[in-house]
Amino acid sequence: MGSLADSTRSTTLEIPTAEEIFGPEPWQPNSDAGPDLSPAMEIADRECARLGAEAVFEDPPDSGGKANTKTTTNGAVTTLSVRRLADVEPETVDWLWSPYLPLAKVTMLEGDPGVGKSWLTCAIATAIAQGFGLPGMAPREPAAVLLMSAEDGLGDTIRPRLDSMLADVARIFAVETLFSLDSKGLLAVEAAIAHHTPALVIIDPLVAYISGEVDIHRANAVREVMARLGLIATRQRCAILCVRHLNKSGQTKAVYRGLGSIDFNAAVRSGLLAGVDPDDPTSGAIIHFKSNLAPKGEAIGYTLRPGQGFCWAKQTTLTAQKILSGLAEDEEQREARKDAEEFLRGLLAAGEVEASEIMKARQVAQVSDYALRKAKTTLGIRVRTEKPDGKFGGTVVRYWSMPEDAELPPEDVEKGDDQRLQATNNSTITYSDDSVEGVEGVERAKNQRLQGENQHFQGREVITI
Repeated sequence: MGSLADSTRSTTLEIPTAEEIFGPEPWQPNSDAGPDLSPAMEIADRECARLGAEAVFEDPPDSGGKANTKTTTNGAVTTLSVRRLADVEPETVDWLWSPYLPLAKVTMLEGDPGVGKSWLTCAIATAIAQGFGLPGMAPREPAAVLLMSAEDGLGDTIRPRLDSMLADVARIFAVETLFSLDSKGLLAVEAAIAHHTPALVIIDPLVAYISGEVDIHRANAVREVMARLGLIATRQRCAILCVRHLNKSGQTKAVYRGLGSIDFNAAVRSGLLAGVDPDDPTSGAIIHFKSNLAPKGEAIGYTLRPGQGFCWAKQTTLTAQKILSGLAEDEEQREARKDAEEFLRGLLAAGEVEASEIMKARQVAQVSDYALRKAKTTLGIRVRTEKPDGKFGGTVVRYWSMPEDAELPPEDVEKGDDQRLQATNNSTITYSDDSVEGVEGVERAKNQRLQGENQHFQGREVITI
């Protein structure tokens, strides 16, 4: 822990010897220039000269392939030790909740206010303290949890929620003091972790514990805080779960939606998005949008109903795109998007359709371009791009299709030459015999699609996105 203190500025890193890098041949001094230093030492000397510092390279006896480098700058000494990777033993990853919450690492949970993030952290804390298996996991030994909450009251919010989940509150500890994650604050956090030995540490929300002097939009400032949290997680063998709110950018890619620098998500080893169904705010899901240590896990559903509280759900069809595209919608926009979804389900029921034909049919059906684009994102429409002339920079034709796992209404099936695409009974959008232009556009698109499939592998360049 001393490496975090203000009173000392000493860190340790291990490096290979010059002999290991450049071979066993001794260095031959040049008569005019002095010793023939290695490129690594020349670079270090040049940087130290630029900083007004002095570099001292030492090769201690019996170092076992390790060398220490001491760099002196204005009286402060930093000792670097660099280790040969052949001397590093491979390690397996231990999980608190596989593959969502790794032990000895930092995980980020993101979401808008009101989607149940604090309920989720209480549910996870309950499972850890009770030894219950989280979704997809077998029961485990009960363990302690350390909770830091800057928004929810301990007595009026957190304790009642834990009680409703039958949590073993004797194993759950809460930090009452609001502090900053500076050097002193990080030392205090590590001291509390060392004392209570929790398997899980929750920081909710992370930004509330970052000093106002730290610019959360600057990568280098964010990296310093996250790196220190990562070191604590590694040293104390605990999982640290940080909670963060979303920004208002309108991005539908989860990794870019967290408040502040993207380096928050770059620094963590696992990233989770919490959100609710735009059409049913009582149904939510955790989406695993980032995983450095294992393949990303499936979406985990949950329900949050007034009077019933939190409950894990057996399955969910929610995606990050649907959650994020539904944010900040008013009622009119939501209804327009739902109508556009039904329009696309019907239009694409028989297979992919050229995008230009979809735009023509959209105008006939009086679906706005905005609603269509939102529905495209929510449904996860796939786009295939083709160059009919096969030339670089030539004409590009795009085709839209439903994702492979999409659920289509039973009415949307092939009905022969007299097929008329009609949405479900809940939709106000239909194609009838008097919608000649729209119907002919759809049939024309289908014929083009079939011709395109026949020529698909006849030497044309096809790009799939």
